Amino acid sequence: MSSIPRKIFKKVIKKSKPIIKATMRSGAENIGQRLLTAVSNPNQPFDITLEKLLTALKSGALATGLEVVKGGFDQKVAK
Repeated sequence: MSSIPRKIFKKVIKKSKPIIKATMRSGAENIGQRLLTAVSNPNQPFDITLEKLLTALKSGALATGLEVVKGGFDQKVAK
């Protein structure tokens, strides 16, 4: 790899680390809260609990992805 693409790549990684770090922390909290909500009723049947867990994981991952995109966009707009 030539030096120019390498420099660009290093700069992109350096700029994106804070966004990714904050978003992953927020995403983990988001998914954790959704999982706790999904299993809040101990008397529900197993298949319903499993469905709620899968839905919680999917929606939490989507919300985290949106936060990554929004964080990158907000940083671009702030410049």
